[in-house]
Amino acid sequence: MARSPASVPFSEEAMRGRLRALRAKAHIAKKQLGMDDEDYRSFLLRSCGHQSTRSMNTVELVRLIEAFKAAGFKDSKSAKTRTPHARKVWALWLALYDAGAVKTKSCRAFVKRMTGKDDPDFLSPEEARPVIEALKSWGRRDGAESD
Repeated sequence: MARSPASVPFSEEAMRGRLRALRAKAHIAKKQLGMDDEDYRSFLLRSCGHQSTRSMNTVELVRLIEAFKAAGFKDSKSAKTRTPHARKVWALWLALYDAGAVKTKSCRAFVKRMTGKDDPDFLSPEEARPVIEALKSWGRRDGAESD
């Protein structure tokens, strides 16, 4: 006797969607943490015993995401809260923008060039310090207000 889709707790399509979402989150974590492919594969192997997210089930993927969080990954909910040093980077950058020293409002490329991280929100206070000092120095040269 066939079961109706409503009586099945999770449809096959919903499970595939969940797996896809977890795999995507793993790749976002890889990018956020600045891992190259070799480091990523090694992390997968240490965390879950697999070299690819394709061979992981839902439980293993959830465990992997937790391992990424322990390594510093911030998922989309927590990544939206700006840290004090990230706010400082953005404030200095926008002061440079207002002074006409930079042409774009986004400082992500500058941060990426200096640190290898994609966004000021992903920086630790120690990583943000040289970025902040460089922006202050740039502001002094170009007459933008800082502090």
